[in-house]
Amino acid sequence: LRSETVADTRTWVNPEAVIERDVKAEVLKDALPHIMSLLSDKHQEVIRYALIEQKKQDEIANIMGISRSTVAVHLRNAKANFRKEFAAHYDLSLFGLKS
Repeated sequence: LRSETVADTRTWVNPEAVIERDVKAEVLKDALPHIMSLLSDKHQEVIRYALIEQKKQDEIANIMGISRSTVAVHLRNAKANFRKEFAAHYDLSLFGLKS
């Protein structure tokens, strides 16, 4: 019965969507180190803490020895710079985004 359930579930999977998801994941996996290397050390650090390690802004402020508001500014600028660099090197339309 389990194999029938798995087989039935697979009939509902859109192969194009699976391929598209895998392509997007591969592009991001390849792009992340390259784009991160183009950012300033502070921006790399704040992105790592906030997005990868998922630390709160207060925690980041303590770690980096800066105010919470400065963390917020660094994070906002880091995200903007990341997006700008990503758009300069990769096709944003693949992700449903505009340049």
